[in-house]
Amino acid sequence: MQIDFDHAYRFCKEIANSHYENFPVGSLLIPSNKRKYIYSIYAFARYADDIADSDNLSGDEKLRRLNELDDDLSKIEKKDLNNFLTDTKYIFIALSNTIDELKIPIKEFRDLLKAFRQDAVKQRYTVFEELVDYSKLSANPIGHLVLYVFGYTPDKDKTCFEYSDSICTALQLTNFWQDVSVDLKIDRIYIPEKLMNEYNYNENMLHEKLRMIISEK
Repeated sequence: MQIDFDHAYRFCKEIANSHYENFPVGSLLIPSNKRKYIYSIYAFARYADDIADSDNLSGDEKLRRLNELDDDLSKIEKKDLNNFLTDTKYIFIALSNTIDELKIPIKEFRDLLKAFRQDAVKQRYTVFEELVDYSKLSANPIGHLVLYVFGYTPDKDKTCFEYSDSICTALQLTNFWQDVSVDLKIDRIYIPEKLMNEYNYNENMLHEKLRMIISEK
């Protein structure tokens, strides 16, 4: 069966263009021959993240759907491109081509899924180090993937990957703390309990602040 990679990439581009983000996806600053790879990576991450953040799915249902995405990654490893799930078929067809052409380790995508699984079942954090460990799965792989798109590899460009990890972790932590009210609405708190206690703050005060914000709108 002939695989239509061009159609799959267009499908991923439509996903990227239809979702609001506070950063450009597939910016015109990115060389045109690289943008399709960015679209496929984004489509995968966006689809999985939407599952983890859903307020309509139970934790078990989120884990089931995320595990299905992991199964589709296994199909890419086996070069079985004709049996992807219907909803994500074109995402994974494009992703398979991206992985093949850029020689990206599947582990980068599996690490992202680990972070999304964690989001599905873990809503509170006790110490700051837990957030750093989470960022190693949720944010740092994104930096790695962008480096792969532009031809960098950890073997030849170790320093680039180290700098990328620091930047991506910092961006993830920034995102946590700019979206406190958004996360509260899905009962998720990324401010460590120990840190709040040190400043005589607590979860109840966060919820009270959110109620104040809502009432003022």
